[in-house]
Amino acid sequence: LQKAAEGGEEKEEQVLLEQLPVWIRGGSIVPRQDRVRRSSWQMRDDPFTLVVALNKEAQAAGSLFWDDGEHRDAPYAVREFRFANGSLS
Repeated sequence: LQKAAEGGEEKEEQVLLEQLPVWIRGGSIVPRQDRVRRSSWQMRDDPFTLVVALNKEAQAAGSLFWDDGEHRDAPYAVREFRFANGSLS
């Protein structure tokens, strides 16, 4: 279910106990992993889904920081995402 709301509003939503409503600001890209696991270690090879919430100019940006979750000085990756002119880069 997707809804748009203007900023500065206060809303009351009825939800079931099994639901978790999430509000994402327009202009954001949120990486997520959708497979349910018992630990982040088990999720290390799972794919990511990018949730793109466009702003009024039909643009969005976000980033992902990814490390092995185990070693303090291990290599890590940072990926930047942008959506503009109908294209994700």
